[in-house]
Amino acid sequence: MCGIAGIFRTSLPEEANRKFVETAADSMLHRGPDGRGVFVEGPVALSMTRLAIIDVAGSDQPLFNETGDVALVCNGEIYNYRELRQELGGRGHSFRTNGDCETLVHLYEDFGLEGFRKLRGMFAFALWDRRKGTMVVGRDRLGIKPLYWVEKGSTQAFCSELRGLVSSGLATDQLAEEPTLGYLRYTHSIHADRSLLEDVRRVPPGCLVEVNGGGFRLVRFWEEPSPSEGGCLQEVIATLDEANGLHQRADVESAVLLSSGIDSSLVAALAVSSGHRPRVFTAGYRRSVLQDESSSAEAFATHLGLSAQRVLVDDDDLRRGFEEMSSRVDEPAADPSSVVQWLLYRHAREQGCRVVHTGIGGDEVFLGYTAWNRICQALEINESLPKPTRLLGALLESISYRHLSRLSEDEGLMGIQPASLARAHILKGLLGRAIPRHLSAEGAGTWHGFHDAYRSLRRTYLVNNGLLLADKLGMAASVEVRVPLVDHVVVEAMLALPLALQRPQRGFAKPVLRIALERTGAAAWGSRAKKGFEIPPGLVTGMIRAHIDEIRESLTAQTLFSPAQWRALIDIFARTPANANQPGLMRDRLQRRAWILSLSAQPDSWSLSTFFFSILCLDRCRSYWSSPAKVGQSSRA
Repeated sequence: MCGIAGIFRTSLPEEANRKFVETAADSMLHRGPDGRGVFVEGPVALSMTRLAIIDVAGSDQPLFNETGDVALVCNGEIYNYRELRQELGGRGHSFRTNGDCETLVHLYEDFGLEGFRKLRGMFAFALWDRRKGTMVVGRDRLGIKPLYWVEKGSTQAFCSELRGLVSSGLATDQLAEEPTLGYLRYTHSIHADRSLLEDVRRVPPGCLVEVNGGGFRLVRFWEEPSPSEGGCLQEVIATLDEANGLHQRADVESAVLLSSGIDSSLVAALAVSSGHRPRVFTAGYRRSVLQDESSSAEAFATHLGLSAQRVLVDDDDLRRGFEEMSSRVDEPAADPSSVVQWLLYRHAREQGCRVVHTGIGGDEVFLGYTAWNRICQALEINESLPKPTRLLGALLESISYRHLSRLSEDEGLMGIQPASLARAHILKGLLGRAIPRHLSAEGAGTWHGFHDAYRSLRRTYLVNNGLLLADKLGMAASVEVRVPLVDHVVVEAMLALPLALQRPQRGFAKPVLRIALERTGAAAWGSRAKKGFEIPPGLVTGMIRAHIDEIRESLTAQTLFSPAQWRALIDIFARTPANANQPGLMRDRLQRRAWILSLSAQPDSWSLSTFFFSILCLDRCRSYWSSPAKVGQSSRA
């Protein structure tokens, strides 16, 4: 687990390229406090900072093939590295380390770009092939590890963090309007290939970028397969067990973050059934019984023969946690539960755990969202009607595009959520116009049911919220976050499973995970209601009130919005009673719906709170991007 950077530039001397990658590495020392390496040759420079997980004493990067013609820096873990080492050893290759990432250079030697299809893991890498004069950069299939890309003339540069590109001077902190407004509408980015910064792109998940003196080309080595009906439940259960076993590979102490939900419970149960005994951490709240699930998590850990350590937090802990988190996270963490995640990752590191396993992705892969399941069921009913009477798709499209121009398929579907509609209404008022969107698609005409909706959720919410925050928050605490439920082989097995076996059954979502949990011997725990690490809603509004002066002077607001409209919105929030902040209260829900439909004069308090929280998180990120970096020492010249 590391932070990596790379550049291909022929127009400047080697020392200029060295300065870029060293500056980028200095800005990411939290991602890799155990080592730092730099490689410079001709038009290429590579750097990395290392968090040692496998082969702790060895595997310093950059890594090379036997002849030194191929150099590599890699962030992440190759979980099937033992099998790959055996296969490559049989092909005559020798290894200088006992680690996982060295497999990439030999796969590339023998199979070229096709070799990366053999990888099973989470990764982002940059590789220099001296013989061909080519740099190859890649990102894992599901986008678990981030990788950002800048193209300026003949210069191509890559980095694990936006801050590395800004601090080196290759990119500015100028916001890209369309992605930024999308983030403010959804509280997470929506694009696979665009970042929040005008100069910076994302390498899309499952893609390689091949760079040489003639330019670059983007190569897709994986895309989510189309759903089929040819799989079986036993195969999915087997892949879950196999994925968990592979994810347990580490040479350092690991932990499971346990809520009372089915996802993390299964991760913990599978770890125990495979002979591992991880540490267990869970979060509890001192003054909020409704959101506190730590007692249930502790009881389940006891059932597994493990001892759970409860991290109790109160209002002050959450406020301090937000200050720490927001000052060191590379993309805005506008999901309120991110504060609790940060506190748990930090605690795990303080307790000596460098690896934490989570249930992130269980909902998106195994159809776990109750509200989305209801929408999907309604879409299926709509599809069963004669064409002239299929009204639901047109209605959803009309709702989604309210206050907006045409959207992409993914963004249009995400836009039907009440919270997204409310923030779109806020944005329209602040901009004095509809939110611009340059993408277009058939929209609701392509939404037919479960597969379409959850494909969009995986491409947007999972990649740019769940997985991105796991990386950013974990790395900020120098902890590797593993997500076994997002193993690509598991995803492929689920997409081959008949939909009838995936959809909610007997009032419970995620029946596949519940069956898997029962087979570990924890049958009594499979009927628990879905919960996660949630933050008490009132604390979000409390944090906004505590930072209202900072929000009033927001740099992002000054950049994007009408000053008069911004002041008016702040005044509305300031006049709202402090106790009107619970999104679950009937009057608040009715006010939000009335306002979305333009039947109310002003927004509800929860919509305002979450919108201001998104602004606050983005402003903190902009400060982080421009903050000075620590200076490290190169371990290899």
